[in-house]
Amino acid sequence: ESPTISPAPTDEPTRMPSKSPTAVPTTSPTFNPTATPTLSPTAAPTTEFYVKEPKDPERGYFNYDPNSDYGPSKWDDLKDRDVESTTEAKYWDDFSKFIKPSLSSNKCDSKSDKQSPIDVNMNDARGECLQYHEFRHKPGEGRLGEEIKVKILPSKLRIEYDSDVGIYNADKRSFGSNPAADVPKAWGDQLPVIRADFKVPSEHWMEGKQYAAEYQIWQIQNRPDVKRGAPVMSILIDVDDDKHNEHLQRALDVFQDVWDADMADCENE
Repeated sequence: ESPTISPAPTDEPTRMPSKSPTAVPTTSPTFNPTATPTLSPTAAPTTEFYVKEPKDPERGYFNYDPNSDYGPSKWDDLKDRDVESTTEAKYWDDFSKFIKPSLSSNKCDSKSDKQSPIDVNMNDARGECLQYHEFRHKPGEGRLGEEIKVKILPSKLRIEYDSDVGIYNADKRSFGSNPAADVPKAWGDQLPVIRADFKVPSEHWMEGKQYAAEYQIWQIQNRPDVKRGAPVMSILIDVDDDKHNEHLQRALDVFQDVWDADMADCENE
């Protein structure tokens, strides 16, 4: 007796397989993520959605294709004058008056002892964490995808706030419409948030564990007299089937809308 073909799976497995699959597989990966993460990462990044590299790239061009002459293994070949032409360097130009170190120097493959990312291990910690108070935050104004920019970048998802944060004033506390936070130990007062990046999986590890994702909140100390720079808070994100983060889901929904709109534009070209 031949098994019947139904639009939905039967309650119990049939003794024989169906004559044909109940659904035809897609010819390419779907745009939406799987319901649950796979047990292990792929051997190498997929290349289907890599943008074709230009024949005559501009100065500072690089990509994330491990098989490209402009990929991660070649990043340290960029000259300092080329680094100045990158999108990231141009972004930080708006904040150069608040930052002392040169942002036009290529630090890839550097032997600096200020490595990032790192595996945070308490057994190897040499400093002392002085927690004078909790992070005191101030909410910002604006809507994601409107006043607040949302960007899908080659290695991250980014929420970008207004770069015009003004000059710090102890009385007026100038940080525009951006959110802000008071970071303990030496930074002093509320510092405006300038962007937030999502990395999947996490860049930093803790006690030998890499997390599902990482949320990096970038601030700027808008005081040109001291030029302390840009502190970053990293929040490691883990997967918990029993908990739901509503605020994170709202942000992911906006990123999905941007992705869908971009894909629609590409298909229409």
